[in-house]
Amino acid sequence: MSINNHSLVKQAIRELEALPETMVREVLDFIGELRVKHGLLPDETPKTGIHRGLLLSTFGNWNDERDAEEIVQEIYESRTISESDYNL
Repeated sequence: MSINNHSLVKQAIRELEALPETMVREVLDFIGELRVKHGLLPDETPKTGIHRGLLLSTFGNWNDERDAEEIVQEIYESRTISESDYNL
């Protein structure tokens, strides 16, 4: 690692340490995307055979214009309650 690169890594670590955990996880996801994009990961994991590029390319792809409350409401409305009498 060159001196310039080492300095950048130290700066990145300082920035990461200042972030909340959720944002650090986003940064890690982004790093994974960059590694796949630039061919720095194997195509498949040795243990599972899952294609890493395909898996990572799906991260963050959920698109919905509804807010969370609307989505939760739809879930509740789609559930049914059985009217059957149960004898135990």
